[in-house]
Amino acid sequence: MIRIEHLGKAYGEKKVLADLNLCLSGTGHYYLKAPSGSGKTTLFRILSGLEAADSGSVKFPPGFRLTMVFQEDRLFERFTPLENVWMMQKERTPEAVLRKELGKILPADCLDKPAAALSGGMKRRTAAARALLTPSEGVLMDEPFAGLDQESLGRLCRFIREKTENRFLFVSTHTDIPEAELPGEVLTLPFYGIAR
Repeated sequence: MIRIEHLGKAYGEKKVLADLNLCLSGTGHYYLKAPSGSGKTTLFRILSGLEAADSGSVKFPPGFRLTMVFQEDRLFERFTPLENVWMMQKERTPEAVLRKELGKILPADCLDKPAAALSGGMKRRTAAARALLTPSEGVLMDEPFAGLDQESLGRLCRFIREKTENRFLFVSTHTDIPEAELPGEVLTLPFYGIAR
């Protein structure tokens, strides 16, 4: 289990998270829905260790590793989608295997182009693939579906489902995902109003 206990975070006078308590299965799939400014990204940054909470704690099982898709794509713009995935892997996936995997969500003709030449949707899918194809026990995805058309969204949902079987998945999204495409439990955060 992943235990989030009495988690609190504020930016000056603006309270973002207060006494947040969640107990999540280490192999569960969860979707976080809340208004913009309600602390979704802050929670993900705390879970990933990129930001410290003001109070409370997060407890993972021993040896639990996370990969993450940020709201920004954070790709190496001069590198191809293949190279962007390889950059995160200690042991490279064989090229033929990686091309096949990426071909499930990206057109074959973009795999050898630098990320700078890709459309926004292709960049988003590359960022998702990088997190999903890097070994870990869990994946955090902050707005991974932004800017995707319905066909690309469906392909990415199926890819996520395939790559997170028996892995923890925590997705922050404004997009309504059909339960059949990507089953999981929908969670909400109390809205304290950082954007108010």
